[in-house]
Amino acid sequence: MKRTIILIAVLALALAGAAAWLGGGSQPGGKGASVPGPPKSGRFGITCYAGDSWQPLAEILPERLVLLVHGLDEPGDLWRNLAPALQDAGIPVARFDYPNDQAVTHSSTLLGSWLVRLRQGGVKQVVLVAHSMGGLVSRAYLTNPMYGYRRNLRPGRVPRVRTLVMVATPNHGSPMARFRFLAEAREQWSRLLRGDGELLGALADGDGEAAKDLLPGSELLSALNARELPRDVRFAIVAGIASPLAEKDLAQAAARWRKGLPALLRGTVGQIEKQLADVANGVGDGVVSLASTRLVGVDDHVCVQGNHISMIAGPVVAGRAPPPAVPIILDRVRRAWPDRFPDLHPKGTQP
Repeated sequence: MKRTIILIAVLALALAGAAAWLGGGSQPGGKGASVPGPPKSGRFGITCYAGDSWQPLAEILPERLVLLVHGLDEPGDLWRNLAPALQDAGIPVARFDYPNDQAVTHSSTLLGSWLVRLRQGGVKQVVLVAHSMGGLVSRAYLTNPMYGYRRNLRPGRVPRVRTLVMVATPNHGSPMARFRFLAEAREQWSRLLRGDGELLGALADGDGEAAKDLLPGSELLSALNARELPRDVRFAIVAGIASPLAEKDLAQAAARWRKGLPALLRGTVGQIEKQLADVANGVGDGVVSLASTRLVGVDDHVCVQGNHISMIAGPVVAGRAPPPAVPIILDRVRRAWPDRFPDLHPKGTQP
C-alpha cells in the first residue's frame, strides 16, 4: 500500500508537467554525524572538502586529489558519504559544481578550465569520480580533441587523469531524461529547504539542454560513443541493480489514474509507465538501465544493490555501513595510487 501511494505521488508530479514537456533518496543526517553542506564560495566551480564543509580553493594544493563530478539536477548533497570517507582515508577531495542541466559540451568545457586552475595550484594527478551525467561530462572532456586534454597534458597545463570512476552513468542514455522537470523540482525544493535556494535558480542551471543529450541515440551520445577511450586512463563503472519500483505495482497505480483522467492525459500516463517499467524489476537503478551503463573497452564493471541515489548516498549515521559504491570507489583510488594509499577499505567492508 505504501509503495502504491508513492507511485501515485510520482505520477501526479509527472502529470503536472508532462503534457507540456513531452509535447515539444534517502534523507541525510543522523544522530552523532554531520552532513557536509553545499560549497560556501558559490554554486559553480571547484571547492575542497575540509573538516565537515566545502571551502574555496587554497592557493597551494596537494599534488594528488580526487575530484567529484555530479550529474543532472543535483541539489548538492550527493557526496555526503563519499567525501568524509575519502578524507578519513587521508585523500584530498574536491568537487566540481556546474550548471547542471546545461548542454554536456558546455559542462565539459567548464571542467577543462577548472582543471587548468587545479594544475596552477600544484595538482599533478587526479582521479575523477562522476555520478550519472557527470560521467558523460568527464568522458567527453577526456575524449573530444576540442577540449584539448591531451594537448594541454604534455606541457603540464592540466593534471593527469589517472582514473575515471563512473557511477550510475547512462553511457547509452536514459528514457527517463524526458522527465527531467521532476529532477529540477527536486533540486530546487531541496535547496529551498536547506536555505541556499535562489530566485530563478532553475534558470541559472541552464535551459534543460542536458535532457536532450541524455536521450538514447542523441547526437551527443552517438559522437561520444564513437570515440576511443584514452589508453593511459583507467575506467571503472559502478552500476545499480535494485530499482525502487516493481513493474506490477507500477501498472496497478497507472490503471487507477487512467480511470479518472481525460483522454489527453491517459496517453501521458502510458508514456510515463513505459519509461519507468524499462528500469524496474532489477534491470536498472530506477533511472538508468544496466545495459546503458556498460561501455565497450571497459571490463571493470561492478554491480551493487542500490538505486540511482542510494548506491552512493544515504543517511549519515555513525557506525553505519557506507553505501555500496563507496568501498568500490575507495578501492579504485587505491589502485590509482597504491604507493600512497595501500589500503582504503572502510573498516569491515570489501570492494
